[in-house]
This record gives sequence, C-alpha cells and structure tokens, in this order.
Amino acid sequence: MTVRVQEIGEGRPFVLIHGASVGGTSWANLVQGLSGFRCISADTAKQFAARLPHCTLELVPHGGHAPWIDEPEHAIASTLAFLRG
Repeated sequence: MTVRVQEIGEGRPFVLIHGASVGGTSWANLVQGLSGFRCISADTAKQFAARLPHCTLELVPHGGHAPWIDEPEHAIASTLAFLRG
C-alpha cells in the first residue's frame, strides 16, 4: 500500500485521512482553522485506519466528496471538538 503524506503546522499532531488519493492543498481551508496543531494528511483512509490501533475514522454523513472544502466550518468545529477531547 502506498500512502501519500503531507505535514503542515506546529504543535500537537493529528492525522487527516482521505478515502483516496488527494492533493494536500485540498485540506488548506480546514488546516488554516486549526492553529496550534500539526496536521498530517494522508490518503487511502480505510486501509490506513485499519492498520492503526486506537484509530478513529469519522465518515461525515451527507458530507459529499470533500466536506472539509464544501463545509469548512463544520469540519473545523468537528476536528477541534475531537482534538480538544
């Protein structure tokens, strides 16, 4: 399995995983709203998540192909809620 990874920012790390191959710039709106975190984006979500213990894979209902682009406010709020516990 080939996984493409991009790292942006500084701070506490977390991983954003896409269901298929995707350019890292598609995460830009979401990542801009997450200051204080190191965003690590990767592709092939289901295969990647299956290999990680304690991994949480959130599928956004009715989110379309790219909810972080189509609904960035929702994606930012959901991601920050998870990161802040």
